[in-house]
Amino acid sequence: MSQNHLEDRLHALLGDSGLAVPARPDATGVVLGRVRRARRRRRAVQAAVPAVLVVAAVAAGMAAVPHHEETPAVPVADNILTGTGIGPLHIGMSLADARKTGLVTEADTDQGLACVQYNGKGSVNRVFVAHDVVAEIWVDTFAETPAGIHTGDTYGELLKAYPKAGLPNAQEVANGLMFDAPGGGGNQYEVSIEQPDPNSTEPQPEGDERKLTSLGLRASTESGFKC
Repeated sequence: MSQNHLEDRLHALLGDSGLAVPARPDATGVVLGRVRRARRRRRAVQAAVPAVLVVAAVAAGMAAVPHHEETPAVPVADNILTGTGIGPLHIGMSLADARKTGLVTEADTDQGLACVQYNGKGSVNRVFVAHDVVAEIWVDTFAETPAGIHTGDTYGELLKAYPKAGLPNAQEVANGLMFDAPGGGGNQYEVSIEQPDPNSTEPQPEGDERKLTSLGLRASTESGFKC
């Protein structure tokens, strides 16, 4: 087969409309799920590195390593919203220190207000600052709690991971709930929950099937830094 003939065949094949495969309706969710799983695997590898190094050192008879050499630090996960914050950004941190993390950018509301909203970066969506102290941290769909809960999960999945997210332990807020974040010293997770659309003719999610539409962490009431 000549080169010209081969090229003609390739062009015909690539131009075939049968190769145009439409995207799946849930393509976005599938991609996000794969990204989250990849991040979990990366964190697991990072957490295992120090232990592997120690075992290897002992097995090789390297007990005489100088004391000034330290075990490599495990990087702080940049997409896990714990009871205190996410990555290097924490509730109660000063605005100046919060800016140094690189996760807080420009203000998005009037600087003269008691509680100012700042735009976030990475998995941080937005940050609220009260009296120059970080009072709230809101994250995007790539971020999750230590129990694996993230925006897009159902209310039923939330309750399985955090039983206290249900009433009467939780506190009702507009379109959602607040409940104590484990290990947060009084800080609270807040979630917004999918609400039925009265104008829709489609079946509406109910009860435990309603999805979480936002996820954030608020300072404890006792801290005095509340928006």
